[in-house]
Amino acid sequence: MLAFLGWLFVLVAGTALRGWCLSLMWGWFVVPLGAPAITYLQAAGVALLVVAMLPMRGSAADREAEGRGKKEDPVGFKKDEAHRTVARAFLAPLLFLGVGWIVHQFA
Repeated sequence: MLAFLGWLFVLVAGTALRGWCLSLMWGWFVVPLGAPAITYLQAAGVALLVVAMLPMRGSAADREAEGRGKKEDPVGFKKDEAHRTVARAFLAPLLFLGVGWIVHQFA
């Protein structure tokens, strides 16, 4: 149950962060081209749509490690998998926002 709540938190908080980042970058780069501004909730919905349309990630090394039977955490998920998921949910949007902010300063 604890693992499920952790994944649910990452999903909700990651979606909120992606929506915030997308709404900022939309205002910086798309609105000046003549497109209408979008709200935070619209941006969060677009972020969810994009994530849902992307294929699931998983490298051959991940599948091989899974086949070797790495020990699982007592709450039911692998720690390295959790770290990758948190990094994708939180660090990637912030990295893109940072790069977008730098580009916005020169645009």
